[in-house]
Amino acid sequence: MRKIMLLMVVSLFLLGCANLYNAPEQPKAAAIVNGVPITEDTLEREYAALPDSYKGVVAKDAILDELIMEELLIQEAEKNGFFASKGEVDSIIMQLRELNNMTQAQFEKALIDRKTSIKQLRNSLEHQIKLARYVNETFGKQIAVSDSDIKRYYADNSEQFSAQPGQIRASHILVATIEEAENLIGMYNKGETFGSLAKAYSKDRGTAAKGGSLGFFDNATMVPEFSAAAFSLEEDQISGPVKTRFGYHIILRQPDKISLPEASPIIEKSLRMQEGEAALKIFAQQLKASSEILKWNETNGIPVKSPFRQYGKETCLKDGKPVLRVYTTTSCQQCDKGVSEFRDALPKDAFYVQILQLNTGDDLMTAEKETGIQPQELEPFTQKNPQSVVPFYDFACKYFRIGNAYVSGDEQAEFKAVLDKILAES
Repeated sequence: MRKIMLLMVVSLFLLGCANLYNAPEQPKAAAIVNGVPITEDTLEREYAALPDSYKGVVAKDAILDELIMEELLIQEAEKNGFFASKGEVDSIIMQLRELNNMTQAQFEKALIDRKTSIKQLRNSLEHQIKLARYVNETFGKQIAVSDSDIKRYYADNSEQFSAQPGQIRASHILVATIEEAENLIGMYNKGETFGSLAKAYSKDRGTAAKGGSLGFFDNATMVPEFSAAAFSLEEDQISGPVKTRFGYHIILRQPDKISLPEASPIIEKSLRMQEGEAALKIFAQQLKASSEILKWNETNGIPVKSPFRQYGKETCLKDGKPVLRVYTTTSCQQCDKGVSEFRDALPKDAFYVQILQLNTGDDLMTAEKETGIQPQELEPFTQKNPQSVVPFYDFACKYFRIGNAYVSGDEQAEFKAVLDKILAES
């Protein structure tokens, strides 16, 4: 509800405020990957986000190479139909907030302090989700880890699975009141597993997902009250409620050595990741060798194209037709050119079309003079367009483009290609 209200407030506030939207400019490309630019602004933003201690040893060119590899893999993921839903991104943002115990306002301020924004975070998470899904589906199923591989790793890395001198291993559940703690202890004594109780009830969401596991730690790691209670327990013994400034803890002292059956899932995941990273590195180099990549001065004089990017699988329909939305303002001269060529490329009666003026709320495709845009109609613009650039195109809830394809030049072929694709997919 808060999000919908916010969108309505934004829509109302922007009436008559066309200057708040950014006109598209010819971007300066640090690299062009199969015709898709990686702008200097993107590179500068990624470099600025590095810790200061890294900036003296990590060259911008190394960051650019990482961005090129990421773009190649994203192109491959999209080509093979791997995407991230809005709900998945929302869920991860919610988890990040909970892990850091932040309100939405605190979370957004923390992002600003790190020289980023909620929109840029959403964009980054969307890329990470689609890449992870693509990599897991493409390479994960090809990787086999045998029992002998797991046993060998366990034997060769025994120190990873045993407490060092002065350390113990424990799990905990954190709750707000002593009554909650006593109730959970009762549930444990009646047969509930500690891990399931931690996942369901612990306020420490960072450890709750791991069944409350804190791993190995020494006496100085935790607050004094917690350490005193934990180090006084015998192996497999549970504590009573332990009060600290964080709340009330229930502590389970675990064996100082992780057994092979307990370690096996962790080892298997680690080995799969190692094998997957090696396979991905080889695949990325093959992609690079078969792609057209220009860097730095090589991009001079090359027309930088702003492409349509696919972000979803399902086509949204209205009156049985794919929905096309174009976002513009009254003061955007570049919008006039793009909208004109968009109209010329439209096949008759094949699409449900809206051309939405953000600063007036009017839909230019209707005879009526509207004065507001519905929140759900604004979502593509707010979710996919971190810099609020106009024109912005959202086609069928599957493809979007920020700005015109070119600063100058014929756009009709660009529109026709994606419109034909949508009709073929519908």
